[in-house]
Amino acid sequence: MKKAISQFFNVNESEKKWYKIILWWELRRIPYNLILLILGLISLYVLSFFPNDGFFRLTAGPGLVVGFYASILLFGLGANLLFTLGWIVQLILKQFNHKTIRLFIKKSFILGLVISALITLSPILLWILNMIIGQFA
Repeated sequence: MKKAISQFFNVNESEKKWYKIILWWELRRIPYNLILLILGLISLYVLSFFPNDGFFRLTAGPGLVVGFYASILLFGLGANLLFTLGWIVQLILKQFNHKTIRLFIKKSFILGLVISALITLSPILLWILNMIIGQFA
């Protein structure tokens, strides 16, 4: 099990065939999106318990609903564009044989996933930060 998880996250930086690099990344797109979907739902669920009297005051209406769905759509598109950059960057960097570049390529998927997860959870983190700063202001 540990080996399977390790293989899922580690990019084969020695792979030279462009179509195998793209295939490796694209086979991980669905789990990537599922992880972000789950974290997004957790973020929305947790935020539903926070009081609505802080930095923003939200009132229900058609603008809020349209904005809510539009922001989810834009986030999903942006996350997948950045995901696509993963294999594009790997295709560009595979031509360089430098230790640091090989290490970056090897860890690029997990690094991108962690950054995407933090962005997905950022509404919670920003609300907490707002509450902490609000205590001192």
